[in-house]
Amino acid sequence: MALFPGRDLLDWLSPHSAIQASVYLHSGTLAGYSRVHQNKPTHPRFFLARDAETARAMVSTMAKKLKMQAQDLSFTLPLHPFSASAQALGKVMCQSWEAAMACELGPSLLPDYLVQVRAGQHPIGRPLWPTLFDLDE
Repeated sequence: MALFPGRDLLDWLSPHSAIQASVYLHSGTLAGYSRVHQNKPTHPRFFLARDAETARAMVSTMAKKLKMQAQDLSFTLPLHPFSASAQALGKVMCQSWEAAMACELGPSLLPDYLVQVRAGQHPIGRPLWPTLFDLDE
């Protein structure tokens, strides 16, 4: 279950003037992407890294923008707790809540997924919100 952000550049640029979208390159190849609100620089709204090394480099770059060292700041990143990026960056905390936002529009695997999550047989998912949801701030 996912919200596909789209293939066009405008699908990845935030319509909110206070949110900066950044692309991270390594040797000319796309390695990461983030969206950060200027009032919450240590709480990116979106954070994708190709691997753990890229995730650490992205956090370091974000810290440098704040003219701080990464170890002097505490970042809250929207990562799944079992992702390689989360495991490489330090202490992982995850809380679930009854968001009640999933709605079947046809036959789907949603009921099976929810049963497995409640039984502890499947880890909870992590919502990745497309830029349209940046307008709620």
